[in-house]
Amino acid sequence: MPRWSCTQLKVGLERAPIVWGLPPATVTERQCATRGADACVVDVRWTNPPLGRPFWTATLAGAAASALVGGALAIAPELSWAVQALGVATPLAAGVGVGLMLRERARRRQSQQLLDLQSEEIIYSNNELEKKFRDLETKIEQLSLLSDLSAAVNATLDPEKIYEQAVERLVHRMGYEAARLFLVDHERRVVRSHRAAGRASTQLGTAELPLDATSAVARVAATGLPLLVDDVEASPAPVHLATARALDVQAFVAVPLRVKDRIAGVLTVAASEPRRFAAGDVELMSAVANHVALAVDRAESFQMIEELTRGLEDKVRVRTEQLRAANEELQAAYRDLQATQVQLIQREKMASVGQLVAGVAHELNNPIGFVYSNVGMLDDFVKRLRAILDVYRAVPLADAEQARVDEQYKQLKVDYALKYIDSMIEGIREGAERARKIVRDLRVFARTDADVWQAVDLHAEIESSLTLVNHLLKERIIIHRRFGALPMVECVRSQIDQVFLNLLANAAQAVIQEQGELLDLRFTRPSLEDVFIYLTGRNLRS
Repeated sequence: MPRWSCTQLKVGLERAPIVWGLPPATVTERQCATRGADACVVDVRWTNPPLGRPFWTATLAGAAASALVGGALAIAPELSWAVQALGVATPLAAGVGVGLMLRERARRRQSQQLLDLQSEEIIYSNNELEKKFRDLETKIEQLSLLSDLSAAVNATLDPEKIYEQAVERLVHRMGYEAARLFLVDHERRVVRSHRAAGRASTQLGTAELPLDATSAVARVAATGLPLLVDDVEASPAPVHLATARALDVQAFVAVPLRVKDRIAGVLTVAASEPRRFAAGDVELMSAVANHVALAVDRAESFQMIEELTRGLEDKVRVRTEQLRAANEELQAAYRDLQATQVQLIQREKMASVGQLVAGVAHELNNPIGFVYSNVGMLDDFVKRLRAILDVYRAVPLADAEQARVDEQYKQLKVDYALKYIDSMIEGIREGAERARKIVRDLRVFARTDADVWQAVDLHAEIESSLTLVNHLLKERIIIHRRFGALPMVECVRSQIDQVFLNLLANAAQAVIQEQGELLDLRFTRPSLEDVFIYLTGRNLRS
């Protein structure tokens, strides 16, 4: 058994005598089941009501009558004692009976009064309950409408649609005659009519009211407190009567629309008759304003998030473009660096090759120069020997000696040697000349001043290149030179030599036929900055 049930039982026993108009009873607890006893034991004492004055008055009157009757009967001795006792007891019994009757009637009257009082209390309680039920039904309906309004305004993120849904549902769902929304322009210090629904919704248009205390709407916007006006004609609050009369407004409720600790607007409902609104309407309108403010706050927050998102996306896009451009620049710089590195490596290779070629050319130049310089002297010595040999041949000898000399002359094939010695010397001279030319061209090709811009004769450079690729051309390709009148050209000698060498080598390797091919090599210079080289042939691969 719970403890509260014992307390309820004791309170009920204590207040039971009150029903009959008696003082509360005294309840003494002996033992309690909640404390571990087998059962609850209590002593109840109360005071019974007194018999009352009417009972005792009737009883005393009966007793007095009994005394008078007893005295009268004592004078008449002829009566028996039983008759005397009956005569004496009858008035007393009648008095007691009358007293009990009066007491019972008083109790009945009191009970009837208690019943009447309880009936009145029950009727009053019933009326109060009915009123509470009506208020509860009204609250439930308002909550339902408010929930519907909240769902409608929260279903969109457009503030204009939120305002439209709010004023439309105040009129068409909640039964107000007219609803209007005012927005506050804090910069211009005005309150502007923005949305309206119901009666006279188009009369005010977008009128503006100063943000001061001369109108009720401006006062609500300035103070942030709701306002109820039962009668605009007799209201102590400041009311813009001209506007109220133009709109046929006799009573209205205005509540502030608070968004993020600022008054963003004022929401009003109006009636054409006075005293149509109560405190419940103020509460309902305040709840509607709160829901609208929350929806507007959410919509503004979402719009702000969208703007921030768009701004962030724009920044990310710009940053991405910058990174892409920087990446392209880095890639271009990396490619340039690689190209420069390759060029430097190639240049170093070419410098090393040039140094090697220059060394080889230098080493070859001395013996070739020795051979070339001694060919003329050898030719002169041979002529001298031939002259002295002719002299010796002309000297007369004995027949035996002459025969021996002729035989020795024939065995040594002196005629044959004298016949071919001139061609051999000419071949030596030509070979030495060609070797000198190749060495000279190698020395030109292997010059170390590779990075120096200087005036270069292109004809001489192409001839040097033709000499170096002669092994690819001889006995197979005939070069037809058609050089124009070209002035000296400013360039890097080593690089232009490399260009000519590659061009001629590629052309020689591209010839299809084995022999008899004619290559036409032609130079033109259409401008000071451009030089064109044409190398054409019938059997060149494309």
